Amino acid sequence: MKHLVFGRGWAVALALLSVLVLAPQAGFAAVPQTINYQGALSDAGGPVNATVNMTFRLYNVETGGTPLWEETISVTVTAGTFNVTLGETLPVPSNVFNNPSFLGIEVETDGEMIPRQEMAATGYSMRSVVGFNLICVACVAEAELGFDPATQAELDTHGGTAAAHHARYTDAEAITAVGPHTTDTDTVGALSCASGEVAKWNGAAWACAVDDSGGAASDLTCTSCVDETELGFDTANQTELNTHAATVDAHHARYTDAEAVTAVGAHTVDTTLTNAEVDAFVIDSALNLFAGTTLNGAAIQTGTEADTVGALSCASGEVAKWNGAAWACAADVDTDTNTDTLAGLSCATNQVAEWNGAAWACVTPSSGGLTGVNVVSSAPTNVTAGLRGTITASCAGGEKVLGGGFQGAPGIIAESSYPVVGSPDQWSGTFLNTDALDHSVTVYAVCGTP
Repeated sequence: MKHLVFGRGWAVALALLSVLVLAPQAGFAAVPQTINYQGALSDAGGPVNATVNMTFRLYNVETGGTPLWEETISVTVTAGTFNVTLGETLPVPSNVFNNPSFLGIEVETDGEMIPRQEMAATGYSMRSVVGFNLICVACVAEAELGFDPATQAELDTHGGTAAAHHARYTDAEAITAVGPHTTDTDTVGALSCASGEVAKWNGAAWACAVDDSGGAASDLTCTSCVDETELGFDTANQTELNTHAATVDAHHARYTDAEAVTAVGAHTVDTTLTNAEVDAFVIDSALNLFAGTTLNGAAIQTGTEADTVGALSCASGEVAKWNGAAWACAADVDTDTNTDTLAGLSCATNQVAEWNGAAWACVTPSSGGLTGVNVVSSAPTNVTAGLRGTITASCAGGEKVLGGGFQGAPGIIAESSYPVVGSPDQWSGTFLNTDALDHSVTVYAVCGTP
């Protein structure tokens, strides 16, 4: 299937088209005057399940131009698929398909999808090439006439007597030219028609009738007809005959292929843009990027983004904070709720920090003092930006850990700091690096003999 996309992220996969625009003649099964259109519609969230307004337009150009027909339909889309019949409300004019036609689609008011899809012929429309109900038996082909027949417009345009414009063979000359023939009573020679009428076969005899083309014919079967390519010359249309007074040859002289190459020279197609052409295009024109285009691997945001912080006007010291629905101004408060740090302790001389099972507290060792108290630090350890790390400092020489702490950059948060269970000579901590850069952390263990 072919996918079309545009700004909001709608995408439609195009499916079967059935087209017919010719009017049927009485007595035969009616030919549909509508266009059956099937497709699949999705957006950024996947297949659509909703009722949406879709506008369908027909153009005779692939881009730009003015719609030749337009119709807006309320379409029910189920699991991404839909089926509509175009032309039920506003019939499609038959002349829309005189030239190549292109279908444009717009969902709601989000702009027409690109590219447009060129319409293709199907069963009924291909049958319309030969028409309905008009069968010619024993017709005379144009090549058999032996002369170039004049059109009605040529007869109306050129003056003079009928004899001057319609010189005929005598009977003897006709017999000599085409051979003897049997008597045929259905000739047109005896007809006396009014001005503008033509001789028309009514099923039994030739009779005068109005010269009415009746639009496009149906079921027209041509036997031994002369194709335009077999004529050996370039035929002139009615406009050319009416406009030009000189001969057809004078107005339709053409180059041969060799003459054309000599006149304009052979050339190759250059599809490569220069740097200057690319710069001019990017600066002066909008770029229509293919869906999924990235910039240095990052997705490109399109459309209007309503939850930006650019429109916020905060007081001095406030920060932009997401409140669950939108960005809003808020006080810059420390979100670290870890209150079991050692920084808040104010101990007396010779007291140490001791975890009492719920918090850190100052205590006096049972010996009344400490012997050989010293501080041991771990090696500075790197914590990757946005990640966690656990670092341990160990006492030596049989000393026990009496307390501990850490040192790190402002972006380092101590999620926990504790003596290692089962290892009374070790102090450990788990740290989160909230900064965008890597930082090192050093853990300290207070060692001594209680």
